[in-house]
Amino acid sequence: MNFKRLYLSIIELADRLGPLLFASCCLATSYAHSVLCALSTYCLPLTHVRTRRAVCPTAYCLLLTAYCLPSSGAVLAQEPFQAPALVWKVKLKGPILSPPAVHEGMLYIPMSNQKLYRMDVRNGRYEDISKVNGVASLTPQVYAGRLFFMLDGQPKKDRRMLAAFDLKKKKTLWQKPLLNTWSTPLLHETTLYTGAEDGYVYAMDIETGDTRWRFQTKRRIRSSPVISDSLLFIGSDDNHLYALHTETGRLVWSFETGGSILAAPAVADDAVYTVSYDQNLYCLDQHTGKLRWTFKANGSLYAAPVVSSYRILLGSNDRNLYCLDARTGRLFWRYETGGIIRATPVLHEDVVYMVSSDRHVYAVDIVTGRVLWQYETEGSITVSPVIVDHTLLVGSEDRHIYAFRKSGM
Repeated sequence: MNFKRLYLSIIELADRLGPLLFASCCLATSYAHSVLCALSTYCLPLTHVRTRRAVCPTAYCLLLTAYCLPSSGAVLAQEPFQAPALVWKVKLKGPILSPPAVHEGMLYIPMSNQKLYRMDVRNGRYEDISKVNGVASLTPQVYAGRLFFMLDGQPKKDRRMLAAFDLKKKKTLWQKPLLNTWSTPLLHETTLYTGAEDGYVYAMDIETGDTRWRFQTKRRIRSSPVISDSLLFIGSDDNHLYALHTETGRLVWSFETGGSILAAPAVADDAVYTVSYDQNLYCLDQHTGKLRWTFKANGSLYAAPVVSSYRILLGSNDRNLYCLDARTGRLFWRYETGGIIRATPVLHEDVVYMVSSDRHVYAVDIVTGRVLWQYETEGSITVSPVIVDHTLLVGSEDRHIYAFRKSGM
């Protein structure tokens, strides 16, 4: 059992239930004093790592009831972090421009040399499965044996295409002109959603590429869309975050920030979080667009935020990774790297894996912000890492993909 996660969950529960449970919990723990002393050795230091507040008596009682009573002889111990080991690295013939698509233990990597690679996560072996007519610089989408991706850099500078590719037959099924170099298409059911440089949000049929609906903003779109329930959220260079109905493209609400919105928003519970070029992270009500709180970093924000439980993680051009309370925007901790952070971190249990332009990949404790492990590559890292089949995969501008693995990942 991960005691640290149990501890944080109980602190949150105790904070909500308050003193009502205090008496009942104490009645259930007649021998609490001796065990409480043992728990204090572990728990009290955690109150100094910027948890929401100091441990209250109710929380102690809940800890004792939930953890100690089932087995009076239980030994409380935090599982030690096991540093990932490099299991393979593979050099490709060009830089990795975006996170690969993942499907059934395979990576699909459109390369800058107009090649499409399929790589086995287990050993890094890859094959060239096709030549594509252009450069694919955005993460593809995989569905029913088909790969959907954007192509640019074709003979005419302004000619860019959204393409569907059959992985089994290794041939292009269709291509549709679309001016888009930034917004990663999102596959939802039988529709592809994406933004474009003409300022439109498009919903396109995956069978034909035909447009089902489109919605016009006032400037180009570089943000990628996300969907929650029946709402699609996407930002624009017109400084607005838009909430659109997925079936019709109808505007539900919009919210104006102080700068362009370049990254995909994040959604959790009933909130949507978006970053802006004005250096602010905004927390909005998902259904109304009403502002709940803001947090200002010390640099521009390009990376999409990540939400885990009641914590939100945010990378910045000021070289910091921030960990905030997702409910209030209060800062829990920050960690400064040696370079800007433009990639979205990934989470595995209580560990945050992030990359920086300082060439490093980091593992950071989500509770304390303490660096548990780091590894230096030979190039800047601006592409988000992925975790597949217990393997952490990192693409570097040194043209390598690095694979790390540890027991428990």
